[in-house]
Amino acid sequence: MNQNSATTMFRTARDELLALTGSYEKAVESFSWPQLEGPFNWAVDWFDAMARGNDACALWIVEEDGSEQKYTFDDMVRRSDQAAAWLSAQGVRQGDPVMLMLGNQVELWETMLAAMKLGAVIMPTASAAGSTDLADRISRGGARWVIANAGDAAKFDDVPGSFRKILVGGGDAAAPDSGWLDYAQAYSAGPVPLETVTEAADPLLFYFTSGTTSRPKLVEHTQISYPVGHLSTMYFLGLQPGDVHLNISSPGWAKHAWSSFFAPWNAEATIFIYNYARFRPAALLEQMHRAGVTSLCAPPTVWRMMIQSSLGERPEHLRELIGAGEPLNPEVISKVQAAWGLSIRDGFGQTETTALVGNTPGAELHPGSMGRPLPGVPVVIIDPSTGQAADESAWREAELVAPGTRVPSLQILDSLPLASVFIALAVIAGVTIYRRRLSPAVIAIATMAGANLVTQLLKNLLLDRPDRGVATLAFNSLPSGHTTMAASAMAAVFLVSSPRWRPLTAVLGGTYAVLAGTATFFNLWHRPADVVAAFFVVAACTLVGGLVMMRTNQDWNTLPPGSRGAGGRLWTGLSAAGGMFFLALSAALYAYARWGAGVAGLDGRPLYFWCGLSLILGVGYMIAALGSWLFTQQAGDR
Repeated sequence: MNQNSATTMFRTARDELLALTGSYEKAVESFSWPQLEGPFNWAVDWFDAMARGNDACALWIVEEDGSEQKYTFDDMVRRSDQAAAWLSAQGVRQGDPVMLMLGNQVELWETMLAAMKLGAVIMPTASAAGSTDLADRISRGGARWVIANAGDAAKFDDVPGSFRKILVGGGDAAAPDSGWLDYAQAYSAGPVPLETVTEAADPLLFYFTSGTTSRPKLVEHTQISYPVGHLSTMYFLGLQPGDVHLNISSPGWAKHAWSSFFAPWNAEATIFIYNYARFRPAALLEQMHRAGVTSLCAPPTVWRMMIQSSLGERPEHLRELIGAGEPLNPEVISKVQAAWGLSIRDGFGQTETTALVGNTPGAELHPGSMGRPLPGVPVVIIDPSTGQAADESAWREAELVAPGTRVPSLQILDSLPLASVFIALAVIAGVTIYRRRLSPAVIAIATMAGANLVTQLLKNLLLDRPDRGVATLAFNSLPSGHTTMAASAMAAVFLVSSPRWRPLTAVLGGTYAVLAGTATFFNLWHRPADVVAAFFVVAACTLVGGLVMMRTNQDWNTLPPGSRGAGGRLWTGLSAAGGMFFLALSAALYAYARWGAGVAGLDGRPLYFWCGLSLILGVGYMIAALGSWLFTQQAGDR
């Protein structure tokens, strides 16, 4: 396939999607991917072909102090040709992995284009990465070159490897004996147009995932999987030639390549960048008005900060609003809609893919829906594990549903370990001294210690959170250590209590444990499943400790016939009734969130929070009731 043929096929596919913006059904029915086989290089066959001699603005970078730089498409062709010629002279070859650790600066875009033209493999890296992360990525990615800003140079001092280093903005730091080459020398090179040297299936990008579910994965993309694949992203964003697109994203992550590189330049749109040290909604809105921004893509944190400020009048040219990273709360969407008359559209894709599903321009929006499969992307829904998804949703929604609880719950959590141990030891010591019961004290303390030991073994050594396709933390957090500490302390008090006082002790101790577990949930330390698992660990250890207690301390573990003491039936009954009520409520909320909310056209995600909270309360009180009943029965049978 020659260059003209590849360029024509790409342009034809692109123009079809541009023409069908707003016509979703027709786009899905008629669009097909260009069949690019053999030689293909997006930077040469599309960008250079489209951009050479094109005086439209390709890149517009504005700094917080008001200074700005504008580069036409033709400028970017020339600058990237210069960079490619210089990099080649330094020894960069086809297939060499090149780590790029740059901010939102023109050197990022021109070195990406230059590396592509040479057939090198780009490894985008966020500037927040530390030396340990860099060593891991360089090792696994096999990086032979590093291009970084002077401010990040020291991070590579202790990174092992035989890679060569290029410094951007280094000045004296790029002295000959520093080990760094000075990128500024690239601008003295003559721009030399390049021919396509890569095949369509050759590697182009090595991306590392964020590592939310496990160790960051190395994802490889070819010369077509991202450059051509992002035609779907272009359609989802609703971009058109001449648009001014603002995407708020950090370089190094896949979303930056999505919306600040491939998709806009596939559409021949301007990439608009506003750099700032601290986000200020008013400053961003001022720039959007001034620059005539037509589309804004931003993560939920930005949207939430914007609605807390004054949105004011809608920027005159603004046409498309897009959310990114995670689903937006319907309240945010409705407030922006009320202020600007535009809806924020959600979508879905991963580092491993381009945009897969989305609410496309002109589509009817439904709260909680991320949209429909995009043109050229057949999607089949598989539901492998609704329980883990609900558990994760409950945890994420806690930040939105109960934001005011974090400070008080933090205070509880900070004092919880010491308070729990103090309460347990004080009661045990008092009982031991007053009743002269040393053996029960030893058993109670052993039960408390055993429960905490089992939790740590399960959490850190034996259990690993299964990967059900639900994005979550990179480490296992089940069972909850703080909840185990609180519940086991109350279990120890329960064991040394006289049989006539155990029902009341069970209710009070269960309440204490439930409050501790709820605090870890509200403060986003643990999911409901983590808390419930801690309850079960403590219950199992208490059962073992109780059996030992009953066999070795029969003299005082008795109740007179017909006696329940301290309102035994009342306290046990109340605990059981509360447990059954909250368990039934949890099941009902889960069923409605899972199946009913979607039918009613509502967002069911906030219900998972209440479902998880009810589960914690239900399990906590039911275990307290069962423990009270079991130990009372045993004492009454003696």
